[in-house]
Amino acid sequence: MDHFCCSNCQEHINGQSYVIHESQPFCLNCSERKADYCDTCGEHIKIDQPQKSHESQHWHATDACFYCYTCRIPLNNRGFFTYYGELFCSNKCALQRNKH
Repeated sequence: MDHFCCSNCQEHINGQSYVIHESQPFCLNCSERKADYCDTCGEHIKIDQPQKSHESQHWHATDACFYCYTCRIPLNNRGFFTYYGELFCSNKCALQRNKH
């Protein structure tokens, strides 16, 4: 009988909680270690949570984390860019950053 193992550490995960990522099983410890940190809230982005990424930055793909720095409008399903590490919906909002 084959054993069901974590794709990263090879630990047996039969009967334990696990996460599937890119069709591969990961134990919860490895899935946490592989997770990125959200640049807004600082929490892990769990491997099974939707996320947004740009260059080396990562965010939870939620209205609570992925929003314009200036006007706070949610950026899911909108264009965005980063300036000095912050998210913006428009040049106007980015220019207002310097006034804060």
